[in-house]
Amino acid sequence: ELSALTSQAAALSEALGLEQKRAEGLQTQVGELQASLSSALASGKAQETTITGLRADLADIGDAIAGRV
Repeated sequence: ELSALTSQAAALSEALGLEQKRAEGLQTQVGELQASLSSALASGKAQETTITGLRADLADIGDAIAGRV
C-alpha cells in the first residue's frame, strides 16, 4: 500500500510539473500576444493620423482646383 501511495505521489508530482510548465508557456504566449496587440494598435493609430493628413491635403487640393475653375 505504501508503494502504491508513493507511486501515486510521484505521478501527481510529475503531472503538476507538466502543468506548471504548460502554464508558464501560456503566460509567455499571452505576453507575446499583448506585445503584438500593442504594436498593431500603435500602427493603426499611425495609419489613422496619416489618413487624416491625406484627407486634409485632398480637401486643400480640391479647394485650390475649385478656385481656379
